[in-house]
Amino acid sequence: MKRLLLAADAFLFAAAFSITGSVALIVINQLTGALDQDTTEATLGALAIQGGSLLLSLLAVGGGAVLAWRLHGRQLTSPVAVFMVFGILIGTPVAFGLFGGLAVLMSLIPLGDGPPWIAIGVLAAAVMALLAMPMVDAVRDARGPKAHARLDMLRWIALAVIIAIGVVALPLVGAIQGSEMGEAGIFMVPFSLAGAMAVLGGDLYCSWIDKRETKAVGTA
Repeated sequence: MKRLLLAADAFLFAAAFSITGSVALIVINQLTGALDQDTTEATLGALAIQGGSLLLSLLAVGGGAVLAWRLHGRQLTSPVAVFMVFGILIGTPVAFGLFGGLAVLMSLIPLGDGPPWIAIGVLAAAVMALLAMPMVDAVRDARGPKAHARLDMLRWIALAVIIAIGVVALPLVGAIQGSEMGEAGIFMVPFSLAGAMAVLGGDLYCSWIDKRETKAVGTA
């Protein structure tokens, strides 16, 4: 249970970081108009924005994973960091593979010209399930001795950021502009899953070390 809660917190924080970074890049794009011009400079600007988006997303993954790890009282050693990176390297393609597989599956279902509501519903259900775990724990902790008040506070802040940007601001702006900006928040999901995979990688390493040390003590 602790491992799942750690992964859910990493997902939560990575999602908040990722969606905030996405908004920053959208604002930069709107201000510069880099994607609306057909020039060499505009093409380079578009590539720079896309590269920046990928970099920010990876930083969000790592930042969310490290923040969750430290808030859970774990020590961030070099081997743990290495296994977190392994988790990201494995988790990112797996998450995008699942994301792409869902998109392909939905393309086989005739939905007309409207939004892919089934796919959006599946993603929303998965996201809510992952976000529910840390928030339920925060509510329980608020009624008890408040063992991890700072963690709970940051959980609420991260959730507020996700709701304010992903649920309210982006869909509203997208509806006003008649653009697909409202769907931008969906792309935080695979990167957030990679954040969860990162802490799972670190936790599996720690579990392996604990078992090895326990076995060594038992045979001594």
